[in-house]
Amino acid sequence: MADAALGGLLSLIDSQRNGNAEVIGRLTGTVAIADMRSFLPLSPRSPSLLTLHGIIRMDDKDIPLANSNVAYQTLLRENGYTVAKTTVRAGGETQWHHHSNVSDRFLVVSGVLTVETKIGGLVKSTKVRDFFNVDPGVVHHVKNETEDDVVYIMVQAGGAPDIVLAAAPG
Repeated sequence: MADAALGGLLSLIDSQRNGNAEVIGRLTGTVAIADMRSFLPLSPRSPSLLTLHGIIRMDDKDIPLANSNVAYQTLLRENGYTVAKTTVRAGGETQWHHHSNVSDRFLVVSGVLTVETKIGGLVKSTKVRDFFNVDPGVVHHVKNETEDDVVYIMVQAGGAPDIVLAAAPG
């Protein structure tokens, strides 16, 4: 079911994109970033960093929130928005963080995702089986509290992407 939903989303993206959009990473998990060098903290000597015709290419595993239990696969990146498939394995979670400019939109295609947000010192936990939106500036993280993998499509939009790590509530 997740593969069918992902295939449908990719078909929609392919049919709606303009000439500047580039569908990337379907099989390789590679992301192209042309003008956002500050988005990911990579050394110019990083073995996963290649320059090809002025485009910086890096593996999705280099995203600061990726870890052994959270895997990202960038599907599309265009000025102003990014579409990625994220898999959170059983017990996996991201670090607490926020985004200065972009909102996160999560479309769960398999499993139940737990999204925790922190606003004014109050932590709210939401079980998501379908759709959830996180506004810019809201400190949040995602986790999988189930025994099965959770797969969701993330759309970030609204400006230059960034990840600002935050302290876990405590």
